[in-house]
Amino acid sequence: MTTQTEITLVGAKTTDWKADDGRHYDYVNLYGIINLDNSQGNAVGQGVVEFKWSDSKNIALLRGRQLPMKVIIELDMVSTGKGMKQVLTNVILPPVSKV
Repeated sequence: MTTQTEITLVGAKTTDWKADDGRHYDYVNLYGIINLDNSQGNAVGQGVVEFKWSDSKNIALLRGRQLPMKVIIELDMVSTGKGMKQVLTNVILPPVSKV
């Protein structure tokens, strides 16, 4: 099940390395502002959340753009076997303005 949500993207950083056990980590960390959960009455405002966007080469799509900017992210809900988590599957960027 895929859901779309709009966030304010405030930053991004690449990760691309191989661990000693052979696992390869290759992604872009996206930093986005989202609303805090105020349903319990103990929070107000917004917070910054980190999303992992597969393939460190995606950073090229962000170079030269002005941050912060509004983007739409697509998240899939998947089962871990014990629970549910959301996985970032796509980032829809606004068109590049021609100056």
